[in-house]
Amino acid sequence: HYRKAGYKIALDRLGGYHTTLLYLKELEVDIVRFDQLYTRHIKEAGYQNIIQGLNLSAHLCGAKTWMSMIEDEYTDNLAQSLKVNYRQGNYLGRILTSEQL
Repeated sequence: HYRKAGYKIALDRLGGYHTTLLYLKELEVDIVRFDQLYTRHIKEAGYQNIIQGLNLSAHLCGAKTWMSMIEDEYTDNLAQSLKVNYRQGNYLGRILTSEQL
């Protein structure tokens, strides 16, 4: 019913909670967001391998992927090279305060 009303279905903490993987395989999901642990350790080869596998799994299930906490150019380039669909973080743009608006 929600999908018919135009809502998108998203899951959070991919890789952090086992239930996220279970929901991903059972439900028609639009977007999944990686657990922040993976972004914090993205510079380590083991984490990159896991991200690559989870990203491929999400894409094969029809979901787009989202990674937050992109704090520098190197991390952004890594996320792009791993084909993460959506990236978010201070490196890409800071939230404006009410005084800056």
